[in-house]
Amino acid sequence: MKVRRWLGAGAALVVGAALVVQPSGAEASAFAASVTASDTVTASGDPSCPNTVSMSGPRPGTVSFPIDGVTRDYRLDRTGTAGSSSVHTTAAVRGSVATNPWGTTRVAARIGASASARPAAATVCSASATSTGSLSVRIAAPRRSWLVVRTSGKLAGADSAIGLESDNGAVVLPLDLGRSLTRLVPESTYTLVAGVTASVTVPAHSTTARGEQGSFDASLALYPIGTLRKQTGTGKAFLKAGNRDCARKRVDLTLSARAHKKARRITLTLNGKQVKVLTGRSLQRAVVRVKRIPATSGGVVGATVVLKSGAVRRMKASSWPCA
Repeated sequence: MKVRRWLGAGAALVVGAALVVQPSGAEASAFAASVTASDTVTASGDPSCPNTVSMSGPRPGTVSFPIDGVTRDYRLDRTGTAGSSSVHTTAAVRGSVATNPWGTTRVAARIGASASARPAAATVCSASATSTGSLSVRIAAPRRSWLVVRTSGKLAGADSAIGLESDNGAVVLPLDLGRSLTRLVPESTYTLVAGVTASVTVPAHSTTARGEQGSFDASLALYPIGTLRKQTGTGKAFLKAGNRDCARKRVDLTLSARAHKKARRITLTLNGKQVKVLTGRSLQRAVVRVKRIPATSGGVVGATVVLKSGAVRRMKASSWPCA
């Protein structure tokens, strides 16, 4: 799988239509995306070969992909003839691209392609068919970010590639199917290209049908350092954590109106150690701050809320490390 070559040629073709949109500010993340579904069908042979190609179906090409988190389907399904062979090509992309002002980007995609050719009889004609489905996304990481990639798929002769390349030419990945990756990457603008190509050739004088197909699922996310990773527990109704401020090594938790009215005591912990107890007037604060969070830790903030009724509610929140 020559992902570097695939990125070099494929990114130039696929991304070209999407570069008209520019980042709106320092916190912009995904700002351009496009989908390509295309095929190439040829016929060749000696002068007696009918080297005409005729295909019917949707017009192949590249379209812009909205960045709104909505899952969309793009499909190319074409049939026709090449020389004396019947040909069928498909390319399909199902995916979504989402971003937010903090700079988090999430991409999910299922990409597939197939190509088949069936000769009518043994002739001097040869026929070739190639089909490609791909998704390209331009991503501006506003600060150092955690890259998380997951892939799975099944190929039957088809070729696949998923690559992420920064504008300075550094390749962050290719990644083989079935593998996962979590890596801290620098602030930069990146191009993600993921695709499947199926290609078949029926040689002259052959009577054997040929076919290739493949598909894979991929998810990619960029989480800026300090991004809230997970918050669980029934205590979420009383206080909620925000994203971590890596520069100041702190995280703010917002107390709800329910906490103001019903809480008798809130005990806060950081990475399992008690750091603060809220009682009385301190329970009326809008925000409480947990400080001195180690940069390389998950910054796990816990809260035990004791209600005036005596009931206990607990909450736990973690964030992506700052280093």
